[in-house]
Amino acid sequence: MTTMKGKVALVTGAAGAIGKPMCVELAKRGARLVMAGRAPQIHAAADEVRAASGSATVEVLELDLASLDSIRSAADDFKRRFSQLHVLINNAAVFSKQRRTTADGFELVMGTNHLGHFLLTNLLLDTIKASAPARVVMMTMSTKVPIDFDDFMLEKKYSGLTALQMSKGAITSFALELAKRLEGTGVIVNAVNPELTKSTLPREAPFPLRAVFALFGASPERSKDYGIRVACDDAMANVTGRFFRKDVEKPVPEVHADAAIRARLWSESARRVGLA
Repeated sequence: MTTMKGKVALVTGAAGAIGKPMCVELAKRGARLVMAGRAPQIHAAADEVRAASGSATVEVLELDLASLDSIRSAADDFKRRFSQLHVLINNAAVFSKQRRTTADGFELVMGTNHLGHFLLTNLLLDTIKASAPARVVMMTMSTKVPIDFDDFMLEKKYSGLTALQMSKGAITSFALELAKRLEGTGVIVNAVNPELTKSTLPREAPFPLRAVFALFGASPERSKDYGIRVACDDAMANVTGRFFRKDVEKPVPEVHADAAIRARLWSESARRVGLA
């Protein structure tokens, strides 16, 4: 087991089904762990992680990825408290049966799953680069649903499954583009699809999909291993710009891997969150 002693690790969605077991593992490995999420749930989850891991170095960062103001405030708070960030795991995810919007008017699923992580990662990037060798892990899914730049916020036609798949495709594309931009910095970036996992994420999904998750989903304890492997293991130290299904590398669909699409997504995302 690779030790994380002396390393700072930040996990979003840290109170979630996979997030919490990942946090327990990171804490057990000795990381100075920062659990990011919404209050009050994140505070209760941190108490659970401290008890399960026996670690005294578990801290909380209040963060709502559906609010640009919250993301900026959380990034500032993190940088006030920490001078290093060796591992960032972008794990948080939402699903919505009906079209909803964030505090900034973004479609909720794209706004939270992709744009929220895009802004947070970029705001912390200087700290991550200064901490190299460092790693960024994007928890995603396998999807061939293209990013619809003409209806990026799904205002014309909304489907919860389309929104989820498009946001996860965006996360995968973001991971590949970020890895390319960070070549030579000592920061590696990879995307991980843990596959079906028993969680509350699909609670608003149609019954057949909920049943599939319930019957065939892996335990969060098992699924957390795939993200931890990419985030921590020595064997992954020089592996970047890859997509893993569980622990097997897989090709990324062209609709997300294409360099022009990646560049366009970066530009669109930066404009939306005020980084352009």
